Amino acid sequence: MAKKWFLRFIPILLGMIMLSGCGKNNQGDSTSSSPPPGTDSAGAASQTSEPPVTDEPVKLTCWFEAAFRGVYDQTEPGADFGDFHRYVAEEYKKIHPNVDIEVVVVGPQERAEKLSVAVQSNEMPDLMFDTHFALFDYAHAGILLPLNDIITPEDREDIPAAAWDNVTLNGNTYMFPFTSEDGHMGLNLDLFEQAGAMDYVPEGEIGKWTPEEFRDALRALKKGLPEDVYPFVFYCGGPTGDTWNNMLLRMFGAQFFNEDTTEIVLNDEKGVKALDFLLSLQEEGLIAPGCETLTVEDAVQIFLNKKAAVSVFNVLHYNNLMKGLNEGTIEKPFNLKFAYIPNEEGPTCFTYVFGSAVFATGDEKKIAAAKDFIKFYSSPPYSDASMIMLPFRNSVADKLRETNPTMAQLAESLQYSKPFNQLAPGYLELRALFFPELQAAFTGQKTAQEALDSYAQKGNEILKKNVEKSKLLNH
Repeated sequence: MAKKWFLRFIPILLGMIMLSGCGKNNQGDSTSSSPPPGTDSAGAASQTSEPPVTDEPVKLTCWFEAAFRGVYDQTEPGADFGDFHRYVAEEYKKIHPNVDIEVVVVGPQERAEKLSVAVQSNEMPDLMFDTHFALFDYAHAGILLPLNDIITPEDREDIPAAAWDNVTLNGNTYMFPFTSEDGHMGLNLDLFEQAGAMDYVPEGEIGKWTPEEFRDALRALKKGLPEDVYPFVFYCGGPTGDTWNNMLLRMFGAQFFNEDTTEIVLNDEKGVKALDFLLSLQEEGLIAPGCETLTVEDAVQIFLNKKAAVSVFNVLHYNNLMKGLNEGTIEKPFNLKFAYIPNEEGPTCFTYVFGSAVFATGDEKKIAAAKDFIKFYSSPPYSDASMIMLPFRNSVADKLRETNPTMAQLAESLQYSKPFNQLAPGYLELRALFFPELQAAFTGQKTAQEALDSYAQKGNEILKKNVEKSKLLNH
């Protein structure tokens, strides 16, 4: 019976995941031998790891999302996707010579199809490193295992609650958090200065502002900027980057879902107020025209081209900015400041949790080894690799204070992260319905209330079906 349930679920799951459309291309075979910072090539010798439950030969298959290149630094010579997991697989084998680990780099565009085939043929990977955004639907499908048994109180204390909240449901944690991709906003302070609007820059290392303060800043920018440079660039041309839209529509306290994640409630008076607020920015000419056709990538590029003073921004965009400035592809100066997403209730950001999950393959020996391997590389010293993006562990983030203060500030800001999908089953499918309604509002075809009502009606039909199928919400 369970097998039939999986087969019925897979086509729906495939559709949901293929809508993700985020990430990078994969491939690459180069392997770096970089040791952890502060250790030598024998660093594994000091790593404590309980042996697997058997001394018999075990072969694990690890799928790694094309998230970052290199082992500890993306500028390592020949750095490529999968280097880190290939490196820690070799380190782990020094302690556990009976365990062979095959690392397979899987791009987000092929993830859904590969997993669909793997599940139907009963050839799932033993473990996978990806985002909670992409993997948690597999937990709802009942094919990810809880990792409570490898998470210690010290892990819980060292990693912020905001990370655990994104991977834990009903007391069970289905992914071990490793690193993060954040959601903030970026400010070009050179354009603020050019516009005579420096008094409107939000205070704090990472700027904090209310919706009203945000609007005041945009108005000040409009008065002082050239006509072809815009205060803010908004977008709703496609589903990618919907997480910023999600948070902006919650700036007055709205929730996307109800408390038990069984109903979309974004169309209440607070959600409508937020959308009306954004529409008023358009009416005042405070955002770049044509937002209904712009994607998140377009918005960030407009910002990097110095044609907008404020945009959505995160650590990956920051790395691209630094690279462009160093290589001369982005003209200097570009004085950047990060800010939180405007919110009436206080500092707000969001995070994609990158971490590891174990599939329910039914092979207890391999499951035990997979869990042990995840614990191995998700702990010091190997967890230092999380500094390639934003580390969750406070003990790792502390090391950034002297080497990269901006990254350290962003890591600290994750304490203000709010879950954007509340682990709703089928969120990737739900977000595909979101942007057409925003387009209808920004092109004047629907009022804010009509657009959000339409989204809630259509979305709740899909949500209800996925809630009924969820192994976590009904069992």
